[in-house]
This record gives sequence, C-alpha cells and structure tokens, in this order.
Amino acid sequence: MAGAGWADGCDSRIPADVLDDPHPAPRGRAGRARAVAAAVAGSKSSAWIIVVALAGHGVFDAVHGQLIENAGVPAWWPAWCLAYDVGAAAGLAWLLQHGLVANHVRP
Repeated sequence: MAGAGWADGCDSRIPADVLDDPHPAPRGRAGRARAVAAAVAGSKSSAWIIVVALAGHGVFDAVHGQLIENAGVPAWWPAWCLAYDVGAAAGLAWLLQHGLVANHVRP
C-alpha cells in the first residue's frame, strides 16, 4: 500500500489501491514537512501545538478541494479527514485539560 506510514488518518496521499494507481505522484511534501515540524515542536514544548496543528489540518481539509486538485480523491474523503482531525484535536485537548496526558517536556 502506497499510503503506509501516515502521520494521522488524513494524509493527502490516498492508498494506491483506492485510486487504482500503482505509482501515485508524491503530493503535499510541504504539508508533511509542516506536520513533522509541529509534531517535533509539540513534543519538545507543548502538546497544545499538536492540538492546534490537528485542528488546522481539519480546517484545511474543508477547503482543500478549492486549493489543490487531487484527481481521484473520493467525494467523502475531505469530510472524513475533517471529522477525524477535529475529533482527534478535541480528544487530545480534553485529555490535556483533565491532566490525563502530560503537557511538559521531560529533561
């Protein structure tokens, strides 16, 4: 599967078997670089950065079709990604607010 190794449930690469394309073009390198940067920053400073990045990705998913042409993306994909990312952000925010996830950097 070409989409293995996704950072979250909504990477901009759809698995090749979904698209019937054995060689999907690499897309979204800048977006993946931002996701990695947010994950590193969040792990080194505050998990709230990860919450904001997840929610921001969900909002991006809502307008993705107007900004980037992704031929072959199923019509349901952007809405599913929006729901997944915003749900994950809300869940992590709840865990942080209730002290169930550490929000500090270990030395």
